[in-house]
Amino acid sequence: MIDNNFLYINVIIIIILLISSSGHIIKRGIKLEDEKGIGKIFTMLFRALMPILSVIMNVVMRFLIRFVDSEWWFKGPFRRVVPWLLGNAIVKIAYGCEVYTTDELVALYQNLYKDADQNGKHLHIALSPCICRAAINNWSEKMPNLTCLHLNFASNPAKKYMDMSLLISAETAIQLTKEYASKWPFVHTVFGWCPSSSEYFDKQFAICFCHHHCAVVRCEVKRGKYGLHPITKGRFFAKIDKEKCNKCGTCQDKCPFFVVKKSNEILKIDPEQCFGCGVCERFCPNNAIEMIKRPKSNLHFIRTELIMN
Repeated sequence: MIDNNFLYINVIIIIILLISSSGHIIKRGIKLEDEKGIGKIFTMLFRALMPILSVIMNVVMRFLIRFVDSEWWFKGPFRRVVPWLLGNAIVKIAYGCEVYTTDELVALYQNLYKDADQNGKHLHIALSPCICRAAINNWSEKMPNLTCLHLNFASNPAKKYMDMSLLISAETAIQLTKEYASKWPFVHTVFGWCPSSSEYFDKQFAICFCHHHCAVVRCEVKRGKYGLHPITKGRFFAKIDKEKCNKCGTCQDKCPFFVVKKSNEILKIDPEQCFGCGVCERFCPNNAIEMIKRPKSNLHFIRTELIMN
């Protein structure tokens, strides 16, 4: 029997924790100037809590995954309010879980490295085990398990407090991103970034290669029908060229969000449902899928010029 009060108290604690550690990025797409007042307090709090957050991350992620997997929360409209707040308000706004293509990530590494070099700084990157897999001890024997990249301010705590973490160069990050993209149907997600140049580097957080082991992808796939959408769709959507498509079904098998549908033996992708991850385009054996730019993008935390070659 679940103690309702206990569950709600834990959720409130998680919400406070997420807000306190992410308050400095809620300005959503506005370039941060020298912070004063409450913004400065949030930044100082984030710096102070980072080592503690790294240690308790397993506990937090274990709670969130079990939370998403629990049917109890979705049996009534009142109970769904709390998951909705976590999925839509906290994760989507505070942590900014956004989808990017492989080419956009490669451009991002290159531009950040160039920007840092020109300003006499260094681009710090830590490669760490997937925090979702670590939380529930769900390690894969097929997919890579080192799938989280922590940049700049977050790189040293990640290296220090997360087992098996490695400090890598931008060149290695590019190589791994391309290799992962070519072999596995990972979704490239970015968490907790601010649109910033080198003078604001301490605010950048993490890039993850996610699949159904990931808490947010899991939430999107399993609970999207209840209105929980923690992931912001990317700048593109996939379109199938009917002339090139041989109906092999590879795109349907690989799509992490199950949005490729077959009707009368014809494969279709609804632009409104597509997340723009590019997985189907990467694995299509006939190059029958094209990534089309959306008329309007809702991405907030990385400036457009940083993800363009």
